[in-house]
Amino acid sequence: MTSFLIVDDEGISRRLIKNLLLKLDSDFKIYEASNVDGAVDLYFEKKPDLVFMDIIMPRKNGFEFMNILKNYNTLPNLVVMSSCPDYAIDALRESVLDYLEKPIRHADLKNCLIRVQKRINYTAKLPQNINGIEKQLQLQERIKIFASEKISILALKDIFYCEANSNYTNIYLTNKEKITTSLNLGKIQKQLPSNLFFRTHRSYIVNETYITSINRRKKCCLIKCNDAEAEIKITESSITKLMDLI
Repeated sequence: MTSFLIVDDEGISRRLIKNLLLKLDSDFKIYEASNVDGAVDLYFEKKPDLVFMDIIMPRKNGFEFMNILKNYNTLPNLVVMSSCPDYAIDALRESVLDYLEKPIRHADLKNCLIRVQKRINYTAKLPQNINGIEKQLQLQERIKIFASEKISILALKDIFYCEANSNYTNIYLTNKEKITTSLNLGKIQKQLPSNLFFRTHRSYIVNETYITSINRRKKCCLIKCNDAEAEIKITESSITKLMDLI
């Protein structure tokens, strides 16, 4: 974080925070606004890394600032400030990063910046973490496959790849077992979640989890799981799609 917007109707408070920030780093870029309307304009013009917002101000308060930006589908990195601690809970419910009680001391500001940076770093990783957790949960799900005179119940994580065999489909498992079903590959594909399984070729569907490499020259991808390994055909267009996905 190198740029900050300080929003407070009291000039003394703005100067105090500005001086405290500059003591931490003289190269910080600091912008000031004395009211919500000016703060909104400065926010979109300067795009600061962090906003320090006084909650209690005449005409429009800090909560109104948040609501205005929400209407623009924007959620700034925000620290709220107030001399009244009763506002802390309400502020934190609005997904602000931190709360500072006035008067603000140098140590309080320094610790606040440390907490904020940790939360920003964590939030940046969060979508990826959620996506990974979601995939792991989906891999625990199971599907039913009609094979010969029995019904096989397969966990998605155990499906290595599927291969078209005329109007049938061979399903290869990670334990090297093969199951043949009278369902064609298209019908099998409809049963499998598209964010876990990928159609590399008209004859193949692979479990994306096990893709380890793609050979563009040979038009194949290598999949591995424990002792199981296979080279699967892949079209040029599928290579492009797959590279966008992984």
